[in-house]
Amino acid sequence: MIVKFKADSALLRKSAAGADQAQRDRALALGARVGLPMRAGFGIGERTQVVFVPGMSSEALAQRLAAEKDIEYAVPDRRKSRAAVPNDPLYASGGTPNANNFTGGPVVGQWYLKPPSASALASINAQSAWDVPAASAAPVVVAVLDTGIRADHPDLAGKLLPGYDFVGPDRNDDGSVRVPNTFLSAKDTNGWDADPSDEGDGITTAETNDSTSIFYHCTAPDDQGNYTGEFSSWHGTQVSGIIGAATNNGAGMASVGRERVRVLPVRVLAKCGGWDSEIVAGMKWAAGIAVPAVPANPNPARGAEHEPGRLRQLQCTLSRRDHADQRARRHDRRIGRQRSWAGGLRAGQLPGRDRRRRCAP
Repeated sequence: MIVKFKADSALLRKSAAGADQAQRDRALALGARVGLPMRAGFGIGERTQVVFVPGMSSEALAQRLAAEKDIEYAVPDRRKSRAAVPNDPLYASGGTPNANNFTGGPVVGQWYLKPPSASALASINAQSAWDVPAASAAPVVVAVLDTGIRADHPDLAGKLLPGYDFVGPDRNDDGSVRVPNTFLSAKDTNGWDADPSDEGDGITTAETNDSTSIFYHCTAPDDQGNYTGEFSSWHGTQVSGIIGAATNNGAGMASVGRERVRVLPVRVLAKCGGWDSEIVAGMKWAAGIAVPAVPANPNPARGAEHEPGRLRQLQCTLSRRDHADQRARRHDRRIGRQRSWAGGLRAGQLPGRDRRRRCAP
């Protein structure tokens, strides 16, 4: 469960023992208030953290905590997976056109859904955009929140910035961290660190059919309902290449960003996907927003590609709301709340706060 306390909550008292103890104290105090055996998880922001209540569904806990007057929001911490390339046969290729029976084609498949290539110029028309002079000589930083990166890929040499790994210890189905800690999903023997390397997310047929495994039914069933294994996707490297691979170098593929982009790899997915709380922490860090116990990001992104499926609603209700909060506070400090804004806004109504209201569910 991801919980954000309101700024005036009495539970936000500072702890001399540090942030970790403050989070534990908040969870215990909140649990005592609502009569639940609550345990603290890691912190996502100054007022946002993960909490657990054994034996209670995420939906029921979210509804219970959302009723507390000093809770800004409480949402289930769910697992997310990378979006896979569709297996529809016409996506890859429509086959050779046959003018006699009007079948086949286009040979390149659904070109309008694919990245630009030599055989099909997609609708974004990147080729023409490359001829437009850049507004600045400084490359644009684009964060890729995905499975991590294969930094040894030759087409990404010189295109990567120092990233971060937000894949933590293994969890149970209810989102609670396994004790003692294991790292079967992360495959790197540790938790969050400054190494966003993609360790592979492949799952064997035995693992996805083992009811005692944390990878049970992690793959999608086929038409007969059978679960089979899948190879590692190296998806973060693939997406990073589409965005920022070295271009016009006579090797590999061309990227949309060419020389104008640097990729900031943020690992939030691993074997069997990733969790909302870790994805949100990665999004905030990528944007230059402080995350407890994590070094500051010296290269905040101006753009982000977050691949986990069905994350749009979470982005809006959590990260964009937090970002709007910070924008509003900066406006407050800089110009005061009584200034009248153009565009029909009332005096004291700030653009940042207005965006937050439209974003809120």
